[in-house]
Amino acid sequence: MPFYNCHIHIFSAQCAPKKFLQVGLPGWLDWAAGGIKGGLETRTGRFLVGLFSKARVPFIKVASRYASFASIGTNSSQQMVFENILNFYPAGTRFVALTLNMDYMGAGPSELKYQGQIDQVIRLRSLYPDILLPFLCVDPRMGTKEELTAFVQKYIGGTVLQDGRKASKPFIGVKLYPSLGFFPYDARLEGVYEYCETNGIPIMTHCTPSGAFFLGKITPLMSMPQPIAVAGSPAPAAPAFGGKNNDKDCDNFLLPSNWDSILIKFPKLKVCLAHMGGTSEMWPKTPDLSRANWYQEVKRLISTHANVYTDISYTLSDEKADYRTWKEIESLLGQDAYANRILFGTDYFMTEQEDAEEYLAQKFINWLSKRNRIDYVRLLTEKNPAEYLGSSFYTP
Repeated sequence: MPFYNCHIHIFSAQCAPKKFLQVGLPGWLDWAAGGIKGGLETRTGRFLVGLFSKARVPFIKVASRYASFASIGTNSSQQMVFENILNFYPAGTRFVALTLNMDYMGAGPSELKYQGQIDQVIRLRSLYPDILLPFLCVDPRMGTKEELTAFVQKYIGGTVLQDGRKASKPFIGVKLYPSLGFFPYDARLEGVYEYCETNGIPIMTHCTPSGAFFLGKITPLMSMPQPIAVAGSPAPAAPAFGGKNNDKDCDNFLLPSNWDSILIKFPKLKVCLAHMGGTSEMWPKTPDLSRANWYQEVKRLISTHANVYTDISYTLSDEKADYRTWKEIESLLGQDAYANRILFGTDYFMTEQEDAEEYLAQKFINWLSKRNRIDYVRLLTEKNPAEYLGSSFYTP
């Protein structure tokens, strides 16, 4: 079976909104986000930040993170970003590339906008039809229930040819990034879930209290949308939005428990809660007693629902404290409840700030191999991905 990396990104700086960097800046520097982004995207800017990337000065650390993004994505097409990762994996490796709709994150316009990003990915898949497996990002603010369903059907599916074969459309799965300003139980997404469940189309959602988030003002409709109706199940409770810190407020959109009602209504829906909830939830310095622990919640959903998965993307970059995170992943792979629900992924190129892709993935695979756990490697990179990705329109 082929080797799968189930979680990478290939969008370039052309896809990022003008104020994208505001996600990582302190509030008093929000006004400068656009200018800083432009400066970091120049060769000189990336070079200078690279020199100071190890500094402990908070702003330099933030800037170096964006420089990691810029060093690969700036002045490059998505094709160049994708072809870069091919250098680090065996021939024939298959990559799930997750598109990201940033048009609604309140960070201003991008050069390409989301449709331009999609168009580039479609052209790129025509060059790499067997190894590039793109997921289509969906945001309920893109339209009505009917319009969103039609959008997914336009790009994910198959057309029956005269000889009975199916010609696949360019995308094979759906990507959600709720912290950009929506809840996954938004009723406008109901048709998307119905279509995905009927056809076995996989969904992947961001699920860790870090990453990009909505930068504008959270409106009443965003904070409590019309939810998907589930017979015998109460409507989701309105979360507590503080109105002062969008980073923390947008965690409400990401809570793993937001998926409970969806998974009750669509029990065959394949959903991957990416990043295992995050290492900050695995090993919290100060536990947040006001809510359930995200890592434990991801485990609960996996053990409760037959088609819930998680992946180790970005999480595998945490090898500190005597490999405690890697040992935790190894432990889950040894338990029947979780062994078949964990996927390999790296989160390229977001993880460049932690380690180069060529070392990051190989170190973890080698670590498992030296512990005589080749069976776990195959679960992560071959068997589990094939079961998760397989659908009416894609055969692993």
